[in-house]
Parts: sequence; C-alpha cells; structure tokens
Amino acid sequence: MPHTTAGLTINENADPDVARDILTGLARLVPVTGNHRHAEGNSDAHIKASLMGFSLRVPVIEGRLALGTWRGISFCEFDGARHRQVLVGITGGLSLPSSEPFRWGMRSQGGVGIREPPPHNGFSG
Repeated sequence: MPHTTAGLTINENADPDVARDILTGLARLVPVTGNHRHAEGNSDAHIKASLMGFSLRVPVIEGRLALGTWRGISFCEFDGARHRQVLVGITGGLSLPSSEPFRWGMRSQGGVGIREPPPHNGFSG
C-alpha cells in the first residue's frame, strides 16, 4: 500500500469492539499530541501506520482467502478520511500436471476477485 499514514492488519472481524480496542491502545501508545517534530502535524499517523505495517500475506486455498472463521483484513486510516489505493499482488509457486490448465480472467467468489493463470503446460510460478 503506497501511503505513509495508513496500515493493514489481520485480526478478529466478528466483534467491532476489537477494532475499537486496537485504536484505543494505539492512541494510548502514540498520542496525537506529543513531542513530535514533523511539521505537518500528523506524526502520530505515521507512527501508527508503521506499527500496523503496509503489507500482508494471506494464503489462498481453493480460490478463497484462508483467514479462518473470525479473522478479517482491516484497512487502518490514521490521518483522516481520503481516497486511498491498495495494491494486490499474488506471489508464490504453483505446480500443476500438464493435464490441468488454468485460465486468466477475473471472477468474484465470496466478495474476493480471483485471478486464474493462463493456459500453460507444466505451469510453475
């Protein structure tokens, strides 16, 4: 994610109090006011974003994100509402017998866009 005041995290997604507790904890750790030197006045947002991180790795099994029953991905904006860009990349290896070609194309499954590789004999990523 190419933004310095926003972050990503994976945590419980069933109870909204968990997100509130995380934000309360971050506010306690990194208050808005403090001995910050950054001239724009949003140093706390930069620090909180650094604590959260800017990327995640999530396994995909049978075309679905393998997050478990209660977990979800949260986009954390620490410097006010604005338009943001999130980049999604797929890395890793895949080895298939030549009798199982894949197709490129977008489809939606469970709210997640799935991209399948193009036909290729013995595809290995």
